[in-house]
Amino acid sequence: MIRCLVLVLTAFVSTSLEGALCYDEPLSNHQWSHFGPLCKHYVLGRKEKPDTVYEALKSYVNPDASVLDLGSGTGISTRQLFRHGFKNVIGVDRDSSMIKEALDANTDECRIRYIRADVSRGLPFPDEEFDLATAASSFHWFSNPSSIREVARILKIDGYYYIIGAQGLKKSRKNIDHVKSVIKEIYRSAGVPPKPHKHHMSTARALEAQKFHVVFTKEIPYTYNFSKQEFIEKLQSHSGWNLVNESIRADILKKINEYLETVVDTEGEIHQEGKLLVILAQKKSYTLTH
Repeated sequence: MIRCLVLVLTAFVSTSLEGALCYDEPLSNHQWSHFGPLCKHYVLGRKEKPDTVYEALKSYVNPDASVLDLGSGTGISTRQLFRHGFKNVIGVDRDSSMIKEALDANTDECRIRYIRADVSRGLPFPDEEFDLATAASSFHWFSNPSSIREVARILKIDGYYYIIGAQGLKKSRKNIDHVKSVIKEIYRSAGVPPKPHKHHMSTARALEAQKFHVVFTKEIPYTYNFSKQEFIEKLQSHSGWNLVNESIRADILKKINEYLETVVDTEGEIHQEGKLLVILAQKKSYTLTH
């Protein structure tokens, strides 16, 4: 009886530990999460966020703030920050190919510093270095507790964490949901394995759990217009493309191209409308002690 009880308790503790480790594991640890091989598609297929995203931020944060753009990728969001007046901005990404693309996009008028770094492994900056950290469509890769605490570490007291494309809004992308479901079926029929599912806590709750104070949440409408080729490039810029075996990629792209011919408008475009959830949270003095 005692032996059985010990076994049950051991199993319970092991399961609890496994759950805790899973909860604190960044999504970016998965092999399919590497964007380096996809960076050229990223450049050709990804769109900027609506300008209203950054206008909402400027109501709270002065443009002369020191800013760290996390998961900056090819620099799309970092350049938008720069154009909106945030000249003291640094972009960080864990992938050297993405960093190279971002650096190549620098101009004399917009010269931004980029550093290769991984939030989940520790950022190469001293404590309380920045007034603002931003994450544009990247927070889900490092939304685990220890990564949030690492961001809190490099933020000044009362500094802000701005999440663009936060979890917590039921996604409804007008004119595009059916297209995505058909493409998903093309993948499934070709034997492409689905990405492993990982439960995400809502962004607001994840931040509050690490003692951030949520200042506001806003739903910002957007409209993207893609040419057929841009839409195909965007599909190939998503991490799920890493799961598609190279031997079947040409066939899948052929089927997707044929399908998209049936849904583009008279100008050959595909329209995507929806709402983007943005969250601004503030670090309080006791954040780092928890």
